[in-house]
Amino acid sequence: MSPSSGLKIDWRAIPLGTLGIAFAAWGLSNMDQSLFGYAIPDLMGQFKMGLNAVSLIISASFAFGIVASIAIGVLTDSWGAKRTLPLCLGISALLVGSQAFAPSALVFGCLRVGSAGFSAALSPITNAMVTGRAPPRLRGILLAVLQCAYPFGWFIASVFAAPIMAHTGWRPAFEVAFVVIPISVVLYLVMPQPPLVKAVTASPRASLATPLKAVFGPKYRWITIFSGLAFLLYGGAVGGSAFYMPTFFHAVRGYSTADATRIVGASYGIGIFGYIVAALVSEGLLTRRETAVTWVWLGGLAFNACSKVHLPASADIVV
Repeated sequence: MSPSSGLKIDWRAIPLGTLGIAFAAWGLSNMDQSLFGYAIPDLMGQFKMGLNAVSLIISASFAFGIVASIAIGVLTDSWGAKRTLPLCLGISALLVGSQAFAPSALVFGCLRVGSAGFSAALSPITNAMVTGRAPPRLRGILLAVLQCAYPFGWFIASVFAAPIMAHTGWRPAFEVAFVVIPISVVLYLVMPQPPLVKAVTASPRASLATPLKAVFGPKYRWITIFSGLAFLLYGGAVGGSAFYMPTFFHAVRGYSTADATRIVGASYGIGIFGYIVAALVSEGLLTRRETAVTWVWLGGLAFNACSKVHLPASADIVV
C-alpha cells in the first residue's frame, strides 16, 4: 500500500451523527473507567491492598472484557447497536458509580470487573458503527478521530477527579459516573433505528465459520495474525502502564493523588494530537505500516526517556 498523494476531505461525506454518538459513548465510558486508575493509590490505602491485588483486578477486568465483547458483539448482530450501545454504556456507568459505595476490596473488585467488561464491549460496537458508515477514502481518519475518545475520556476525568479527590476523597469522584446513565438514554433516543435484518437460515456453526474463513484465508491470513499480535502487545503495554502511572507518580515520585491524576490526565490530553497526526501521516505521507513502526519507536523512546527524568515532588502543580 502506498501513501496517498494528499488527504482531501469531503466534509459532506462524513457521517457526523454516527461519529458523534460513537465518540460520546466511547469517551464517556473511558472517562468512567479511568477513575479506577486515578484512585488506585487511595484504594490501596483504604482497602489495605497490595499491587498483587490491584494487578489481579486489572487482569480479571481485561479477561471479562474479552468474553463480554464477544457475547455482546453477537448480541449486537441480532439487536442492533441502537440497543446494545446504550445498554452497555448505562450498565457500565451504573457499576462504576456503585463502586463509590463498595464496603470492601472484594465488592469493589467485582464491580470493577463487571463495569470493565461492558465498557470493553463498546469498542467493537462503536468501531463497527463508524466503519460501516464511513466512506472508504475517509475511513482511516474517522477511525482515528473515534480512537481519540479514549485519551479524551481519561483527560476529562482528570479535570473533575483531581479536585474532588483532593478535597473529599475518591468515593465522590466515582459517583459522577451516575450522570452517564441518563446520557445513555438520550443516545438511545437519538440513534436511528437500524433496518430490519432478514432471518439467517444457515446454522450457527456455518455463520461463525464464514467470517473466520475470511480473515484467516489466504488473502488476509498474515494481516490478521500480525494485526492481532500488534494489538495484543499494545494491550499488554496499556495494561502494564496506564493504570499504574498514577500510582507510580504517587508512590515513587511523591506526588499527591490529585497531582498524579493531573499529570496523567494532561498526558492523555496531549496524546489526542498524536492520534490525529498519526492518521494524517498514514493517509498522506507514509504507509500505515511505516507509520505504525515509526510511532512505536517514537513512543518507546519517549517512554524510556520519561523514566529517567526526575521532576520535583511538589504538591502545588498546576496542569
